[in-house]
Amino acid sequence: MNKLKLAKVGQIFLLLCGTVFAWYIIIREFINFYANEGTIFKVTDCVYTNPVTTACFYGGIGFVVALGWAIYLFKKHEYKGRLYHTIFLLGGTLFAWSVVAWEWWKIKQAAGQPVVGCSGLMNSIFDSSCLYGASFFLISFLVGWYIFDLVKKSA
Repeated sequence: MNKLKLAKVGQIFLLLCGTVFAWYIIIREFINFYANEGTIFKVTDCVYTNPVTTACFYGGIGFVVALGWAIYLFKKHEYKGRLYHTIFLLGGTLFAWSVVAWEWWKIKQAAGQPVVGCSGLMNSIFDSSCLYGASFFLISFLVGWYIFDLVKKSA
Protein backbone atom coordinates (compact mmCIF):
# COMPACT_ATOMS: atom_id res chain seq x y z
CA MET A 1 0.00 0.00 0.00
CA ASN A 2 1.46 3.37 -0.96
CA LYS A 3 1.87 6.27 1.49
CA LEU A 4 -1.11 8.24 0.19
CA LYS A 5 -3.55 5.34 0.39
CA LEU A 6 -2.27 4.34 3.84
CA ALA A 7 -2.69 7.93 5.09
CA LYS A 8 -6.25 8.09 3.69
CA VAL A 9 -7.18 4.79 5.38
CA GLY A 10 -5.57 6.00 8.61
CA GLN A 11 -7.51 9.24 8.50
CA ILE A 12 -10.80 7.44 7.87
CA PHE A 13 -10.03 5.13 10.82
CA LEU A 14 -9.24 8.10 13.10
CA LEU A 15 -12.41 9.92 12.06
CA LEU A 16 -14.45 6.75 12.53
CA CYS A 17 -13.04 6.33 16.06
CA GLY A 18 -13.75 10.01 16.81
CA THR A 19 -17.29 9.67 15.47
CA VAL A 20 -18.04 6.53 17.49
CA PHE A 21 -16.54 8.09 20.64
CA ALA A 22 -18.44 11.37 20.24
CA TRP A 23 -21.79 9.72 19.53
CA TYR A 24 -21.33 7.23 22.38
CA ILE A 25 -20.93 10.22 24.74
CA ILE A 26 -23.81 12.15 23.14
CA ILE A 27 -26.25 9.21 23.25
CA ARG A 28 -25.27 8.46 26.84
CA GLU A 29 -25.93 12.10 27.72
CA PHE A 30 -29.32 12.07 25.95
CA ILE A 31 -30.28 8.97 27.96
CA ASN A 32 -29.21 10.63 31.24
CA PHE A 33 -30.96 13.86 30.29
CA TYR A 34 -34.18 12.06 29.42
CA ALA A 35 -34.04 10.06 32.67
CA ASN A 36 -33.81 13.31 34.66
CA GLU A 37 -36.06 15.61 32.63
CA GLY A 38 -38.57 13.18 31.05
CA THR A 39 -38.13 14.80 27.64
CA ILE A 40 -35.39 15.64 25.18
CA PHE A 41 -37.01 18.93 24.14
CA LYS A 42 -36.43 20.98 27.30
CA VAL A 43 -33.50 23.40 27.03
CA THR A 44 -34.02 25.81 29.96
CA ASP A 45 -34.24 25.27 33.72
CA CYS A 46 -32.70 21.80 33.46
CA VAL A 47 -30.87 19.85 36.16
CA TYR A 48 -28.41 18.71 33.47
CA THR A 49 -27.60 20.50 30.24
CA ASN A 50 -29.56 19.30 27.22
CA PRO A 51 -26.97 17.61 24.98
CA VAL A 52 -28.28 19.43 21.90
CA THR A 53 -27.03 22.69 23.46
CA THR A 54 -23.50 21.43 24.11
CA ALA A 55 -20.34 21.72 22.06
CA CYS A 56 -20.05 17.93 22.15
CA PHE A 57 -23.21 17.57 20.05
CA TYR A 58 -21.85 19.89 17.36
CA GLY A 59 -18.45 18.22 17.52
CA GLY A 60 -20.22 14.91 16.90
CA ILE A 61 -21.90 16.38 13.84
CA GLY A 62 -18.50 17.68 12.72
CA PHE A 63 -17.05 14.18 13.02
CA VAL A 64 -19.85 12.70 10.89
CA VAL A 65 -19.33 15.35 8.20
CA ALA A 66 -15.53 14.94 8.24
CA LEU A 67 -15.82 11.14 8.07
CA GLY A 68 -18.31 11.19 5.21
CA TRP A 69 -16.17 13.69 3.34
CA ALA A 70 -13.00 11.63 3.88
CA ILE A 71 -14.78 8.52 2.55
CA TYR A 72 -16.00 10.50 -0.46
CA LEU A 73 -12.45 11.75 -1.15
CA PHE A 74 -10.85 8.30 -0.71
CA LYS A 75 -10.87 7.39 -4.41
CA LYS A 76 -10.50 10.97 -5.60
CA HIS A 77 -7.20 12.69 -6.25
CA GLU A 78 -8.36 16.27 -6.22
CA TYR A 79 -6.45 19.20 -4.84
CA LYS A 80 -9.37 21.51 -3.95
CA GLY A 81 -11.42 18.82 -2.20
CA ARG A 82 -8.45 17.92 0.00
CA LEU A 83 -7.73 21.60 0.70
CA TYR A 84 -11.30 22.26 1.86
CA HIS A 85 -11.41 19.04 3.88
CA THR A 86 -8.17 19.98 5.62
CA ILE A 87 -9.52 23.47 6.37
CA PHE A 88 -12.69 21.89 7.78
CA LEU A 89 -10.57 19.65 10.02
CA LEU A 90 -8.58 22.70 11.15
CA GLY A 91 -11.83 24.45 12.05
CA GLY A 92 -13.00 21.40 14.01
CA THR A 93 -9.65 21.21 15.77
CA LEU A 94 -9.73 24.89 16.77
CA PHE A 95 -13.35 24.59 17.94
CA ALA A 96 -12.63 21.48 20.01
CA TRP A 97 -9.47 22.84 21.64
CA SER A 98 -11.21 26.14 22.45
CA VAL A 99 -13.86 24.10 24.33
CA VAL A 100 -11.10 22.19 26.15
CA ALA A 101 -9.45 25.50 27.10
CA TRP A 102 -12.79 26.85 28.37
CA GLU A 103 -13.39 23.70 30.43
CA TRP A 104 -9.85 23.85 31.82
CA TRP A 105 -10.44 27.48 32.83
CA LYS A 106 -13.74 26.51 34.56
CA ILE A 107 -11.94 23.74 36.46
CA LYS A 108 -9.17 26.13 37.58
CA GLN A 109 -11.76 28.71 38.72
CA ALA A 110 -13.64 26.07 40.76
CA ALA A 111 -10.66 25.56 43.08
CA GLY A 112 -11.04 21.80 43.52
CA GLN A 113 -14.82 21.65 43.30
CA PRO A 114 -16.35 19.59 40.48
CA VAL A 115 -17.71 21.54 37.51
CA VAL A 116 -20.30 20.59 34.90
CA GLY A 117 -18.89 19.95 31.44
CA CYS A 118 -20.38 18.57 28.25
CA SER A 119 -20.26 15.01 29.55
CA GLY A 120 -21.03 15.47 33.23
CA LEU A 121 -19.07 16.45 36.30
CA MET A 122 -15.34 17.05 35.97
CA ASN A 123 -12.64 17.32 38.62
CA SER A 124 -9.81 17.39 36.11
CA ILE A 125 -9.43 18.21 32.43
CA PHE A 126 -8.81 14.49 31.91
CA ASP A 127 -12.48 13.91 32.86
CA SER A 128 -13.49 15.94 29.81
CA SER A 129 -14.65 13.95 26.79
CA CYS A 130 -13.87 17.09 24.76
CA LEU A 131 -10.16 16.55 25.44
CA TYR A 132 -10.27 13.17 23.72
CA GLY A 133 -12.49 14.38 20.88
CA ALA A 134 -10.14 17.33 20.34
CA SER A 135 -7.22 14.91 20.17
CA PHE A 136 -8.97 12.86 17.47
CA PHE A 137 -9.66 16.05 15.52
CA LEU A 138 -6.06 17.26 15.89
CA ILE A 139 -4.52 13.99 14.72
CA SER A 140 -7.03 13.76 11.84
CA PHE A 141 -6.12 17.31 10.83
CA LEU A 142 -2.38 16.52 10.89
CA VAL A 143 -2.94 13.41 8.77
CA GLY A 144 -5.17 15.50 6.47
CA TRP A 145 -2.42 18.06 6.09
CA TYR A 146 -0.01 15.26 5.18
CA ILE A 147 -2.48 13.86 2.62
CA PHE A 148 -3.02 17.33 1.17
CA ASP A 149 0.74 17.78 0.86
CA LEU A 150 1.10 14.44 -0.96
CA VAL A 151 -1.77 15.30 -3.33
CA LYS A 152 -0.32 18.76 -3.96
CA LYS A 153 3.12 17.35 -4.81
CA SER A 154 1.66 14.84 -7.24
CA ALA A 155 -0.63 17.37 -8.97
